[in-house]
Amino acid sequence: MVSGPQGPSWRGKIMRSIVLSAILVLVFAVCGCEAQRESAEGFRLPDGDPKAGEQVYAAMSCASCHGIANAGQETAPTGTKVLALGGTSSNLPSDGYLVTAIINPSHVITTQPGIESTTPAGDSRMLNFNKTLKVSELIDLVAYLQTLHEFRTAYEGHGLP
Repeated sequence: MVSGPQGPSWRGKIMRSIVLSAILVLVFAVCGCEAQRESAEGFRLPDGDPKAGEQVYAAMSCASCHGIANAGQETAPTGTKVLALGGTSSNLPSDGYLVTAIINPSHVITTQPGIESTTPAGDSRMLNFNKTLKVSELIDLVAYLQTLHEFRTAYEGHGLP
């Protein structure tokens, strides 16, 4: 770099800027190339059987803590208020979200007014079925849960096309 009595020349400043920019681009490129282990990229469940999933829902006693939205199931057989599953929304859950909710329920805890969703330690009250639920049952259960969700645009119900 050529320096004069007043500091680096304009060519030196440009060259320095180019070198710094190239270094930054390389750093961001290297950081961006690392795959994140928690990413859902590439995740795709095989098609499940919703009817078989409904049987899994019953067999695992899911209804003791969960109701079906829009079906009037707001209380469990024990009389306690239950967390409603499904419903109408413009934001449908992905299969990955549902799988995570089942096998790692403390990852994201859904709350509804009047329902105690967490333990005193802050974990989900949902039981751990990871040792009893087969992968095929999980796939079918997710297929069933997806049938409980109905998509609607954000404009529906507002008189817009």
